[in-house]
Amino acid sequence: MKSLQLTAFAPPADSVQLVDVPGPRPGPDQALVAVEAAAINPSDFLIINGRYGTLPALPAGLGAEGVGVVIEVGSDVDRGRIGERVLLMSSTLTGTWSEQAVLAAADAMPVGGADPVQLAMLGINPATAYGLLRDVVPLRPGDWVVQTGGNAADAPRRPRRSPVSAMRSSSSTSTSARTSRRRSPVTRRRCCWTRSAARCRSRRRTPSVQVGRWSPTAR
Repeated sequence: MKSLQLTAFAPPADSVQLVDVPGPRPGPDQALVAVEAAAINPSDFLIINGRYGTLPALPAGLGAEGVGVVIEVGSDVDRGRIGERVLLMSSTLTGTWSEQAVLAAADAMPVGGADPVQLAMLGINPATAYGLLRDVVPLRPGDWVVQTGGNAADAPRRPRRSPVSAMRSSSSTSTSARTSRRRSPVTRRRCCWTRSAARCRSRRRTPSVQVGRWSPTAR
């Protein structure tokens, strides 16, 4: 199978190679997944450049999250899972920048028939944000959640993942322009940040949770 592998800790052009490797086989409690889509995260580039906190032995597979379809399972796994579309998000994952990946079957979370490109991004940031809002901080109605990285695709989704429907959210952004616009591919929300308004005036295609935002450059 085709796989992108890390051969040295160096810039990607010098260290990431597309190679042909034998296809993996699932262990007794594992699932073999045909990868449909895999995300690229800043942490991947930290690993590639040798700057991440924990580094793999080389050569190593790359990619920490994605989505795919189960094509084989180990002897201890229900064969009825073959054909399931699952999230690839596990410490046992072999790397998603490959045509196939293996992970513990218990960690292979079934998902529906949504766009695989969108599903491939659910494993790390959204799951972490959901865990923080559900398990780490006991939120109450009316509580504020302040988040950095307001330009990230995940940011508009965090309030809607909260178990507290009346939670309020503020988000800082890194834009330094007097006025900037973007259309989020996830929420299809059009936003305008200005120095004078100190908040984001937004228009949505359908009614949804209103999220307060401000720019750190607002005056």
